[in-house]
Amino acid sequence: SRSAYCDGASACETSPKDCKLGPWGPWSVCNANVTQQRERRRGVQDLPARGGAECDGALLETQDCGPTASGSRDCEMSSWMEWSPCTMTCGGGQRGRLRTILRHARNGGRHCADTLGETAPCGTGPCEFGESSNCILSSWSEWSACNVADEKRRTRKVAQHAAAAGQACKGSLVEVLACFEASTPPSASDCQLSDWSEWQLCDRSCGGGQTIRSRSI
Repeated sequence: SRSAYCDGASACETSPKDCKLGPWGPWSVCNANVTQQRERRRGVQDLPARGGAECDGALLETQDCGPTASGSRDCEMSSWMEWSPCTMTCGGGQRGRLRTILRHARNGGRHCADTLGETAPCGTGPCEFGESSNCILSSWSEWSACNVADEKRRTRKVAQHAAAAGQACKGSLVEVLACFEASTPPSASDCQLSDWSEWQLCDRSCGGGQTIRSRSI
């Protein structure tokens, strides 16, 4: 038998759901973003769930726009960046990583044919909804040295994520304080906070999960 935690608002789905990629966007104008190249993108429209098929296919394509006047040069790509956090802790999720173009193709040189982004399955273990646990934050780190903006900061991390009906973490992960020498006090200025970032993907598709966003000073 199978069990799942549901909040009563809607029944949890049980049938597998395959990943679905969105349609390709239009090609960019040649030289708009990359010299002698154009590109097009698409996104993940539906993430896989409950054992459904994983996403298969590139999220970005590039195409050579043709030769120019002088010597040729092949495109060169960077190494892959670190994998992003998994979108799910259990039940099947996705993670992604990116790389960049270090040197663009020129004058008939071989353009970059490989993708700049890729996804992979993660968090494929079964979800255990029977036991709830609250989010736990780690202790604060030591204060950093004062930077050029006369600020020092300390950080902490999520030591344990909430599970099932457990309580989400409360409180910031970064604290910033002003610091300066008494002999050279800074000119008065008010603190300004940036806009909030976009919400990250929820770590569960049903049964209660978490999502975070951040902003900076």
